[in-house]
Amino acid sequence: MDNTSDKIIYKIQLLTQLRLKKGYISSPDLESIFMSNAFISMDQLTIHVNKFKSIRVGQKPSKEWGTVGVIDQVKTYPVQIEEQKEEQDSKNNKKKGNNKFCIARVSNMSGVYFHLFVFGKAYKEFKDKLQVARVISVLKPDIARSSDRTADIALYVDSYEQLLIIGESEDLVQCSQFIRPSKQCPAMLDGRTGTLCNYHIELACKASKNSRMELASGDGGLEVRYAKVSAAGKSGRSMYQLTQPERKLDREFTYVFEGRGAITSEGKELNTKHPKKNIEDLKKNEELAGFLKGKSDPGAEMIRKIIGIQEEKKPKSNGLSVEAMLKMGYNHKEVLTKDQSDKKVL
Repeated sequence: MDNTSDKIIYKIQLLTQLRLKKGYISSPDLESIFMSNAFISMDQLTIHVNKFKSIRVGQKPSKEWGTVGVIDQVKTYPVQIEEQKEEQDSKNNKKKGNNKFCIARVSNMSGVYFHLFVFGKAYKEFKDKLQVARVISVLKPDIARSSDRTADIALYVDSYEQLLIIGESEDLVQCSQFIRPSKQCPAMLDGRTGTLCNYHIELACKASKNSRMELASGDGGLEVRYAKVSAAGKSGRSMYQLTQPERKLDREFTYVFEGRGAITSEGKELNTKHPKKNIEDLKKNEELAGFLKGKSDPGAEMIRKIIGIQEEKKPKSNGLSVEAMLKMGYNHKEVLTKDQSDKKVL
């Protein structure tokens, strides 16, 4: 790598605390590509994203921003079994469009992460380059919306210019514990803090509590991997406070993307389009038409207009109706026709 790239990567390592064992960037214009966007650290990502979601009147933050993180999970969707791949590949090659996409979970290895949805040209360019332990920069991303306030942050890109592969992490490791004899725990963590994930650390603490009486009480179960020491609490004891709220990594959230509908964090595409009703079949429904005819309420009138049922035009009468005459105090039997009234006059 050239000196310019070395300086930028060194600065990135200082800002993100992500050490690189291998760098993939040697372009001399790296500084103009990355430094032209405001850098948002992963710790400040939630605050920055909430500024875009705010309904307050005022100037919105600039979209010229980017962040850096390490990929700890990545999956391509829609998932296909091996038997379907050969058939689908031949069909997809004939089609111009491609609905495939991938979802990467980008983390700072300190309990903060976001979901990155990669579509379109970005997927086509980086589908083989987005791998676990790769350190990437996301530039000018779009923010995915979710109706769930507790949903994880989700960003999405569709242009290859919005992604940058910086290098490979030196410290990202997989939890050394095995769930089953043939399956290792899939959790990824910072190797500088140990070799066990938070879940297996908690199990180890519980096992120690059961065998050691001095650990049977107190705050021994507190997750201290990402904790920071705060001011002294009661009785002069130091208080530990988590830098990030505890979250379940296996929760599934739904996000809405412009032009693609709703997609979950597990890659499930939800069909939000309502099925089209066959208007012609409704027109032929004589029972429905007979029921709607003569109805004067707004709902019936609206349905008649949508389906296209036309009411028979009734001749307009200039005289008052029987009901109107009764309301005025006249008996309908006393109302004479024109011929009767002429004869009565004669």
